[in-house]
Amino acid sequence: MEVLNILCGIPSIIPRTSARQDFVAKYKGIAETYYFQDARELRIKVLEILLNKNKYLEILVENKDALYEGHSIENYTYRVHTEYERAVKKRIRFNIGQEKSS
Repeated sequence: MEVLNILCGIPSIIPRTSARQDFVAKYKGIAETYYFQDARELRIKVLEILLNKNKYLEILVENKDALYEGHSIENYTYRVHTEYERAVKKRIRFNIGQEKSS
């Protein structure tokens, strides 16, 4: 859900996990993270975004193409389809090899 907000150009605050930390580090300044049980940190991050809204909007606009290319629904669908197709072809080759050895 957070990625969709970011793709739509909405400054976001997301719970901190290793994957989300990598995502935020890759695209510096596109979002803020917080420890999910820390209301004080969440409050600080909300204020940070509200006080610097224009900065976050500019960063989102600057990174829009890269974000869309790497994280859009269309791209995700394409990557899943491609990986599935590759796995099926590999399985078919494996089955053909099994039949020849029998």
